[in-house]
Amino acid sequence: MLEANTEKALSSPLWLDVSLKTVMQFVQLKEVNVLEEQLLASLLEWGKHKVAELGGDPQDGATRALIFPALKFIRFSKMNLDNFALCPSLRV
Repeated sequence: MLEANTEKALSSPLWLDVSLKTVMQFVQLKEVNVLEEQLLASLLEWGKHKVAELGGDPQDGATRALIFPALKFIRFSKMNLDNFALCPSLRV
């Protein structure tokens, strides 16, 4: 179910409110209907939102620490340099 609706789920405003457990389920899916670049961008957006929600500064390294467990499941080798521009600033 998630595999077929990944794009819809990641673009939903509710995405920002999911738990780390749910995020981990998404990044561990074998097949998704979005580009890996989009999955990474959504992960970064989620992390920045969660840190800010907790009163932290998303730019101070807290975002990186929060999303670190999920990063090992991002398939960077599937990314296309042209599509990489779809990602927001990777400075977290």
